[in-house]
Amino acid sequence: EARKPTMASATTPTPVAKNVSLGGVGIVFVKDDQDCLYVNFLVEGGPAHRSGQVQQGDMLRFINGQDIRWRQTSQISPLSGPAGSSVVLGFERSVGQDPYYVTLSRDQACYPDMLAVPPPGFTFPNQAPS
Repeated sequence: EARKPTMASATTPTPVAKNVSLGGVGIVFVKDDQDCLYVNFLVEGGPAHRSGQVQQGDMLRFINGQDIRWRQTSQISPLSGPAGSSVVLGFERSVGQDPYYVTLSRDQACYPDMLAVPPPGFTFPNQAPS
């Protein structure tokens, strides 16, 4: 049976201003050994869930037009931002497929978006087991 990622040692974005209410899009990601981010699950009722477009296993490729593939997580423009502001995310549903784009409005109830830590031997979506 495949082990699921946990929130142990999860990383969260750092707020840039204390007087700004921050919001997220309601996605928990897992990162593979090539720093690709995959949707692990959606927060029920969050912006990504409400869109009806984002699915578990989709790979995040673009944030506001910036290609994030092959970048370390620390180098990626944050998903989180001022609550109520919009962010355009581009996802690949399967390897080699054209990305699809969704515009989401950040929600304070979904801040911060999370990066879960996969357990050893976890098989990432869209990748063959090794």
